[in-house]
Amino acid sequence: MDSGLDERQYRDPARRETACYAARIMKPDFTIDPDSLPALAAFTRVAQLGGFTAAAKALGVSPSAISQTIRQLEDRLGVRLLQRTTRHVGLTEAGAALLARVAPAFAEIHAATDD
Repeated sequence: MDSGLDERQYRDPARRETACYAARIMKPDFTIDPDSLPALAAFTRVAQLGGFTAAAKALGVSPSAISQTIRQLEDRLGVRLLQRTTRHVGLTEAGAALLARVAPAFAEIHAATDD
């Protein structure tokens, strides 16, 4: 699966509006716990690579560990991020909105640490 999103699209006003949607549907008292960063990184990899197996391979863990991590993140956020079928993993509207916000942040972190 290709998420259909690339870095240029994150700056698009329509994408920012979708990101606002995600903020509205998540639990109102939600704040990012630093312990959530690995789960957000795993979610980003699943979305970018198109599935649990590819993300697990890239991160050096099992697909079931990735799946459990994403499910726990969804529980913490109070929203489904991925639509799962037996053959496909796709982003929900909330998942696309979250990806639009966190992927650029991770790109910045990687750029800062690669310099």
